[in-house]
Amino acid sequence: MVFKKVIGDIKKTYYKHKTKSKIKKYQSSGDIIYSRIFGYRRINDKIVIDEKEAKTIRLVFSLFIQNKTPEQIKIVLDSKNLRNRSLNLFTTREIIKVIRPVFAGYIHIKSGGFIRLKHYESIVSLNDYRKAIKVIQKQGIQLESNGYYPLIFGPTTRV
Repeated sequence: MVFKKVIGDIKKTYYKHKTKSKIKKYQSSGDIIYSRIFGYRRINDKIVIDEKEAKTIRLVFSLFIQNKTPEQIKIVLDSKNLRNRSLNLFTTREIIKVIRPVFAGYIHIKSGGFIRLKHYESIVSLNDYRKAIKVIQKQGIQLESNGYYPLIFGPTTRV
């Protein structure tokens, strides 16, 4: 009985490590494809920019860079009747979540660098993403409990 438990623990540790290393390798390759992400559409197994949604993303980035708060940005989006994919008005939480490196064509890694995504064209520049994040930090906005500099992965090469 004890022997089975020891063997089971060894197998569990082995497969856990094997799976984590495969996930890390996949993430560091930049070959990630998300199932659904605002601003992009999947057409014939290719990811393309949805221009209507991309305009909203660019507007949110530019307003953050102009030092606007999420509440002020919400007022602007509501006045233009811009809506999310569910056809609802944006919430302030959704507005904060728009500031993602994927819209610059990258993912952010824990070591502080970025990896270029193979399947996503940039909607905004990496420089604009960095500026928007600095504004969010200056405003003292609390990010998600998972550290919502969204899509953060393990260490790999830096850009």
